[in-house]
Amino acid sequence: MPQRVFRLIVSKLAPSICKQDTQFRKTVPADIRVAAVLLRLAWGANYFNTAEQFGVGSSTIQEFFPEVIEEIVGVLGPDYLQWPRGEAMVKVTRKFERACRLPNIQGALDEMFVLVRAPANQADSYFNRKWYTSLVLQAIANTDGAFLDVSCGMPGSVHDRLVLRRSRFTEKVESGEVLVDPVIVINDNYRLRPYILTDSGYQLESWMMLPFHITPRSSEVQKLSNEKQIRGRIYVERAFGILKARWQILTVGISTSIDWAARVQASPGWHRREGSIPSLATG
Repeated sequence: MPQRVFRLIVSKLAPSICKQDTQFRKTVPADIRVAAVLLRLAWGANYFNTAEQFGVGSSTIQEFFPEVIEEIVGVLGPDYLQWPRGEAMVKVTRKFERACRLPNIQGALDEMFVLVRAPANQADSYFNRKWYTSLVLQAIANTDGAFLDVSCGMPGSVHDRLVLRRSRFTEKVESGEVLVDPVIVINDNYRLRPYILTDSGYQLESWMMLPFHITPRSSEVQKLSNEKQIRGRIYVERAFGILKARWQILTVGISTSIDWAARVQASPGWHRREGSIPSLATG
């Protein structure tokens, strides 16, 4: 991560994570707090190994880790994790159309599992179809690999369509906050509203496009449509790949409470590609 980006992050978080020295101990500076949290997220390191790198107690890092994560979500989130509007969204749809020859796409949606330590009394709810305990991270990405919307915290056993149904994004769609305009006219008179690409694991809605179920009787038009959709959905799959490569805690597993595991996944700076914004993903 470039030093200028790190300093920018520290400057934004410092007012809310700085503590006062006491007569019993000196507080850990804001830059050390941020650096320790970023190292743990990037390496997937435990508290003890992280503490060794900074010369502070592991219990101290365990104490401020959730505080810093909370501020990353609360302070950086509103600035850096936003649904594009106006000309910004026009650029998104144009890039999708160039990539897959389909008009008016505003994002591609997918999910990934994040390994977590499930509560002992609810472990069954967290076992996913791959037979390990996890939370579900749902995200919508553009062709640049930037995540435009993120929803996390549902147990791994919950089906894709139910995760989407219960997500804040669906609430936004139904309240008219997103996927409203522009409505374009194609084939002379068909009015096409904005939509997102998803895979066949979801239930069809008016604001999403799912692939056709291909059979021996399927038309060439249906097959071609599926090929185009694959070219669009690949961007969210790549975004997840970049996310896991940069922040190995998502692969190693989050050995903390379920509430904090969900907050870790929601850290907004993870969901941008290098160069798009000064974010935690840069570096």
